[in-house]
Amino acid sequence: MKRNGSRVGRKKKVYSTKANKLLGQPEVKPKANDPTIQAEHDHAHAGLSEFTLKDYVELHNTTAEVKNTEVDVQVFQSEFEAVKSCRLVGEQCQAISKLNNITAIYSFPTTSKIIISSDGNSTLYVKAAFMNKLEFSTSGLSCGLGHSEMQSFNSTEEQGCRIPNINPFDKNAMSYFITMAPMTCELKATLFTRYLDGYLKVVNSHDRGAPLRSISVQTIHRKNASDSGFTLGEPTLLKYKGPTLKLEHDFLQINAEFSNGMIQKDFHAQVVPKREVLQRNALQETGLPFNVIILALDQTSQATFQRLLPDSFKFLRDELQSFIFEGFSLVGEATTPQITALFTGKTVEENCKLHEARIGFDGAKTLDEWPFIFNTFKEHGYATMFSEDAPSIATFNMRLKGFNKQPADHYARPFWSAVPHNSDSGLHPFCINAQPQHVIQLEYLKSLFRAYPQTLKFGFTFVSSLCHHESIMPLGSAAKDFVTFFQAIRESGFLNNTIFVVMGDHGARTGEFRSTIQGKLEERLPLLSITLPSKFRLKYPELVQNLKLNTKVITSPLDLHATFMHVLKYPADPSNSELTRGTSLFSAIPRNRTCQDALIPEYFCPCVRWLPINTSHAHVRISAMRAADYINNLLVEVGHLCEKLSVNDIISAWQEMSSIKVQTFNGIENGMGLGFGKANFESTSTPSECTYQLRFRTKPGNGEFEASVKIIEGKFIVSGHISRINIYGSQPNCIKASHPHLRKYCYCSHQG
Repeated sequence: MKRNGSRVGRKKKVYSTKANKLLGQPEVKPKANDPTIQAEHDHAHAGLSEFTLKDYVELHNTTAEVKNTEVDVQVFQSEFEAVKSCRLVGEQCQAISKLNNITAIYSFPTTSKIIISSDGNSTLYVKAAFMNKLEFSTSGLSCGLGHSEMQSFNSTEEQGCRIPNINPFDKNAMSYFITMAPMTCELKATLFTRYLDGYLKVVNSHDRGAPLRSISVQTIHRKNASDSGFTLGEPTLLKYKGPTLKLEHDFLQINAEFSNGMIQKDFHAQVVPKREVLQRNALQETGLPFNVIILALDQTSQATFQRLLPDSFKFLRDELQSFIFEGFSLVGEATTPQITALFTGKTVEENCKLHEARIGFDGAKTLDEWPFIFNTFKEHGYATMFSEDAPSIATFNMRLKGFNKQPADHYARPFWSAVPHNSDSGLHPFCINAQPQHVIQLEYLKSLFRAYPQTLKFGFTFVSSLCHHESIMPLGSAAKDFVTFFQAIRESGFLNNTIFVVMGDHGARTGEFRSTIQGKLEERLPLLSITLPSKFRLKYPELVQNLKLNTKVITSPLDLHATFMHVLKYPADPSNSELTRGTSLFSAIPRNRTCQDALIPEYFCPCVRWLPINTSHAHVRISAMRAADYINNLLVEVGHLCEKLSVNDIISAWQEMSSIKVQTFNGIENGMGLGFGKANFESTSTPSECTYQLRFRTKPGNGEFEASVKIIEGKFIVSGHISRINIYGSQPNCIKASHPHLRKYCYCSHQG
């Protein structure tokens, strides 16, 4: 007899006449001496406390059909009896199905293709060990959520991106954050010298439990015209109350040696003007004659900035009247895609197609051929500065080949290479003896203004170590230092001629808060604040109005690049040209702009609405398997070093809540291609395709990943962006040097 296209009953034993009738099969009464029944009786009370379906993968609201193969089915009235029997049968039992009050166990060949379809009353349990051996087809299975469930979420949806309204101080969100005490550095440490605008002076001679024997200074330089390491100049002895020493170098190491042999090393960073920069000839173009200064904070969403640096946020918003962007988003995962877009106006992929620079890829070279905006600013007569701490995990060095020629006039990489940092994490300690590490960064940026008072300046400072730890919380301990910095640059008049940008590269990418819906959205909505000088507001009111309106639309770092190019090329607007892929924020951007318009990948689009769905839905289970397969395919090249990963469990899953009208639009009645008239929509009860985002854990290694999977006509398509959302630590040490782009996926076969 056939049921659901399968031949059932080669070794069939049916123990429930009621179940048998419901399944349309003839009654079969068991024999009294049936050995299977006796075996069940013998085990009736064995392991009752262990009765569980934990060894099975639950596929919710589904029924199974097997085409063109023979299947054995045994039917029971209770789940308990079915599980017991499946245990007895052993490897020959691969699945348990529940339909209303009827439970059946299935046995089929390991090469079977299982066709899954929707059934709201049934659940299929497949043995976990057997899942990866089956081929699934889900063409007949509905999405986890249909149009009816989406209706209430689309009733007020307007065309274009609807930016989420995030409350930074939501009670649930705040439960993940704590108030940090102000940072205090080592009290016993004494900063023996002061370096300001190229002048070095010894300011005290306190001992540290032993008399101070000598103080010397060494200049810090770039090593061999590359991004690898640093070199130190010859030491020069200094004297307390001696003459001030004039130096022509930005970066210094101070060595204080005590009579007991202890040596304290301190560091200074100050921009010292260069003659060739002061004498630089600018291109004869009009442009907007303003400095452009960027202060970037790693892992800082707009909401996190408000929580952890509330006084700074209020100062920017209220005192500086900064424009705070609500829809500033991402063009890729982590830092490098954002800063690449900001500096080049192109994506990493687009740049690599022209000039491959990824470590571990054939033909990879340094980044010197990429169209960095530093060069464009230099051509327009600007002095340029680039300072990013944590050099071993830096934007252009962790996964890319770095630079041969330093990209900016003042390039702080050799300095931060000399400053102590953790060899594993790449991060600097919060304090460098008596100096907070982030204060050194802020002071270096401040010195750029003093070094070139009459020269236009483009500066980029990226604060990483303070924000990149397992938690973003330490940023809050520096709250006073940041608001003091903002106050100081205003009071010094540095902002009178400056377009001042404060931004994050992305929100927090790891941690418990990241696993919440709000945390996921915040990752995709980093901070962006733009402050304009008063003279700009008075002279260019149309540009100011456009900037204000654009705070409400979806934007990306590509648009920031276009904005800076607009500053250089004004009155010409280079938006969406060969010069830049972005649209200037000084231009009128359409209110109905979408992520696609902004070149923001679907996976990073914050406009998409998500609803949680049952992790037992067949789509979710199979999507996780496909995502794990995708990761393993990426690891093929290093398969001899890295373990093959499999899904351990699924933590959570969401379904994309896209507009019903977008999915069902069927043209305009008598529209004649003009685009207006009565719109027609298809009448359908299920979405045409399903898109899921799932968080799952793999083994070995307990890696937690997040993937986006789209299902079209039963085919599973894994997005190319799979995020690692917990710390991988030393797990990928065997490939971290040779294949840094695979760190987040690899669990080395030999740990330790």
